[in-house]
Amino acid sequence: IVRQIPKTGEALALGGKAKLNDSASSADPAERDRRRLAILLEVSKGLTRSADLEALLQKIAEYAFQVLEADRCAIQLTDDFGLLHPKISRDRRGERASSDIPQSIARMAVDDKVAVLSDDAGDDQRFQGQSVVLQKVKSAICVPLIGSENRVLGVLYVDNFSLKRFNEMDLDFLIAFSGIAAVAIENGQL
Repeated sequence: IVRQIPKTGEALALGGKAKLNDSASSADPAERDRRRLAILLEVSKGLTRSADLEALLQKIAEYAFQVLEADRCAIQLTDDFGLLHPKISRDRRGERASSDIPQSIARMAVDDKVAVLSDDAGDDQRFQGQSVVLQKVKSAICVPLIGSENRVLGVLYVDNFSLKRFNEMDLDFLIAFSGIAAVAIENGQL
């Protein structure tokens, strides 16, 4: 997955020393990395055990909230024509959230097969759609779920409406996480 980040913004302004947005932010970098690797191992074990696709998608959202300080997590899957259809959209409390995600962000992830990070989506020139402004999205990550034969199964999308911003470390984690999730989703679909 190719990474795409803004040319200006917090992630680059911090010179690659971006802080972690989770509860381990006060821990040393080695501990934070160990925690994230442990979660990825847990994810791979947990997701391969789910037989039901709906339960699998719920687990993916739960794991995303465990690591990222996101306000919303959404999963949209593609149909045979490449159109995205909402499957899961929930907030941090586990309640149903708006399933409308900014299509300009989601389409870029699907069409270009890139993971997209925007630390200020409202001012990001790449996304001119009104949905970013109307939904008051501050920071967002959208990662394509790529299955076998380089086929895009859908997208995993997280965003924040508050001042908390995602950084490159969050993007790296979500890229690794989406690879595991895509394999589990493809197996669930088969």
